[in-house]
Amino acid sequence: MPTVLELELEALARLSPQLRLLAGLLKGFGDPTLHAPPAAPSDTPSMVAARSVTTETLPAVEETVADRFVVVGDLVERARIAFAESEASLTAVITSAGNLLPPTSPGS
Repeated sequence: MPTVLELELEALARLSPQLRLLAGLLKGFGDPTLHAPPAAPSDTPSMVAARSVTTETLPAVEETVADRFVVVGDLVERARIAFAESEASLTAVITSAGNLLPPTSPGS
């Protein structure tokens, strides 16, 4: 019977391809400066700040989130592999240990 950790890792593993897809979509939005109006000398300070947020801050946040999605997907896959390897090693040790009870004498 699978443990809660195994079930959670399986569920996260099923999400890993979608995380990679989302990361690709976030990185593929293109250059935000193409949609921003050109800077004018008469722009108000709030317009300059808004343009900076649109062209610099938001793309940086999108890039960071996309990278985190990829990292989470990779970590889940590594955790699943390590969990499976440790479980296989434990099973091998248990089955190779044999019976740990003292041998019984033929007359008993």
